[in-house]
Amino acid sequence: MRRLKINPALVVSVIALVAAASGVTYAATRTTATITACVHHRGGGLYLAHHCARRDHRLTWNVQGPTGARGPGGKTGATGKTGPSGTTSGKAGGALNGSYPNPGLADGAVTSSKLAGAAVGSSNIAPGGLSLASVSAWSKLNTGNVGSEFKAHECSSANFGTAPGAHLGDVVIVQLSQAFGASSLPPGVVASATLTENGGLVQIEGTICNLTGSDATVTPTPVLSFYGLR
Repeated sequence: MRRLKINPALVVSVIALVAAASGVTYAATRTTATITACVHHRGGGLYLAHHCARRDHRLTWNVQGPTGARGPGGKTGATGKTGPSGTTSGKAGGALNGSYPNPGLADGAVTSSKLAGAAVGSSNIAPGGLSLASVSAWSKLNTGNVGSEFKAHECSSANFGTAPGAHLGDVVIVQLSQAFGASSLPPGVVASATLTENGGLVQIEGTICNLTGSDATVTPTPVLSFYGLR
């Protein structure tokens, strides 16, 4: 008798057909993930049973073969809609104090080392906002006088030389040097200072103006000291 060679694919197909026709499911479980069938010892017929008859052979196949190679990735999907803005809460730290969402600037957080050169000018300071006593970073630039007699509605100016270390736009204030006797100017007489540049050097220009309708004389001659915020 010639023996037939069993084709595994054909066997699985036949088993599926037999099971479907007979209303019987594959003898497979989720834990074993295999299919089992019995081969009759005469003629090689296949049948499904929980236990094969004596002298019949039991065949087993895996339900699922080995995992194949990973397929190519799909196209990138469209960008989703932007979600709503979140809220910030909690205690602020570092250079800030208070709590979010409205923290404030902590005391002492901004020091002179954190300001760029010429970052603060006279336009950034409110009138009366600074005094020599309230700012520790003032440096004396120079001292001099512009005379003692001032005509009504006139100004007298003088160049007080270079201002070492100063930059155009620095804040400069004027103070009467009390060491020379005068503690204040008469009402309506004011002093001011500006920084100019000449030959690449920053210089101090001091001015005293008489804003009144009468001539004024200051005795002794007022000596002005100029201070800059470095």
